[in-house]
Amino acid sequence: MAGAEDLMLPVQRVEMDSDDLDVSAAIGHLYARHRPRVRRLARARVDGGLRAAAAGPLNAGLVRMVGLEYQAQADPVDWLLTAAVSAGTVGATAGREQATVARGGALLFPLGAQFTVTGRSAAAVALRIPLGAAADLAEENIGLPAANLRFESMGPVSAAVGGLFTQTAMFIYGELVTSGITEVSSLVVQEMTRLARHAPGAPVRLPPPVRDHPDGLPAPGPA
Repeated sequence: MAGAEDLMLPVQRVEMDSDDLDVSAAIGHLYARHRPRVRRLARARVDGGLRAAAAGPLNAGLVRMVGLEYQAQADPVDWLLTAAVSAGTVGATAGREQATVARGGALLFPLGAQFTVTGRSAAAVALRIPLGAAADLAEENIGLPAANLRFESMGPVSAAVGGLFTQTAMFIYGELVTSGITEVSSLVVQEMTRLARHAPGAPVRLPPPVRDHPDGLPAPGPA
């Protein structure tokens, strides 16, 4: 980051507590357009809400759907969208691939394809990360051209990777959201984005002729 200009970026916040569908509209605006169906679980206490913040290209938010069963058809996204689950279960299905993770696990939603997301009495920290950050990492580490970037799984490649990413997501959420800051250094955002680009799914090199490409909490361990 030597020589990079350090600017102060405003932190934009969204905070809401609700036991109805108001949260769904905010999720659609911040993370992925979707068509939700929500059902209250029998005899369950409902705790729904969203607490999110964005600085530059990075967005982190705690989505709470406790006491609810949630299913939504989501439109394709061209950014990395992840969930670090802190309660209940969160799942995603795209084509023949399906993944469900519980508390302590992490999930990478599909790139460039419609998908179904499900949750049961769930709470999760969502991160929205620029695709370019992951593309740069793949090119640096395995020589994978950005135009060929795909991920081989939605779930973590190992329990250790999932746990580390969950810690990273919680750390970023704490720094960006619960800290209550109103502005943040662009270099700090750059560093948090660098941490977040280690998504739980593993990048994979595609063979030719494939040409198209769709676009306090504990501190994390070593990157």
